[in-house]
Amino acid sequence: MTDGYHTLPDGHRLYWRLDDFTDPWKSAPTVLLIHGFAETHEAWRAWVPHLAREYRVLRIDRRGFGKSDPMPKDFAWSLDRMVDDTASFIEAQAPAGAHVIGCKIATPLSIRLAVKRPDLVKSLVLCGGPATAPNGEPWARHIEEHGARSWAAMTMDARMGPEMPAEAKTWWTDFMGASHTSTMIGFLRNLSKIDVSADMEAIRCPTLVVATDSAYRPLSQVTPWQSRIPNSRLATIPSGGFHPAAVAPDLCAGTALSFLREVDKTARAATHAA
Repeated sequence: MTDGYHTLPDGHRLYWRLDDFTDPWKSAPTVLLIHGFAETHEAWRAWVPHLAREYRVLRIDRRGFGKSDPMPKDFAWSLDRMVDDTASFIEAQAPAGAHVIGCKIATPLSIRLAVKRPDLVKSLVLCGGPATAPNGEPWARHIEEHGARSWAAMTMDARMGPEMPAEAKTWWTDFMGASHTSTMIGFLRNLSKIDVSADMEAIRCPTLVVATDSAYRPLSQVTPWQSRIPNSRLATIPSGGFHPAAVAPDLCAGTALSFLREVDKTARAATHAA
């Protein structure tokens, strides 16, 4: 394991971690894992053993979260700003490009990244996220009045569904509730600006969308935008929660790994044919 900080043009630092158990005499491709709201790189813990034998696995703490520098409530959040953050990091750590796996609100971030910087994105795996974000103001007010942990507890059942054991939900509640409050409130108050519904047809890389048919985010909200992405496919995970990457990490990671293998095999064949 290697870790460190990447300094962005505005001086803000992103924490990152690399797990690489590939054969040292081979040139392994890179996978970048991008967590969702109120999470850190630790959200991907269960995924790493599946991926790190064949891929360099990079995980970041997105701007304002985890070990990255916290952001003030009045920070000027925008989707393109977060995309630029991510592009800056990939340019530094994987200049030849990476497979990008994003969950929850990192779904629209990853989509916009693939459209703006196709040179940096070899493929997309999008787990449990929306194309258009909801109004975050009610959640921001709840966090201001009751704290981040209260918000996490209040939303946990919808997020994880009935399948996740109570002790696991407690862990996730503590984990998400430890996020920087100023970051959370500022981000949520800009959440409704996020909309990539017009970007779908512009995606050029192979794309896998992983979703559940949950009450909060049913498939009827996912398939209309997923079906517009060229060269995309949908994998449905059985769960009542809307966060498949956390509810069924082994199944999701295995599904993603099979997809990445196929993408890389096709790319190698095209290179040889050329």
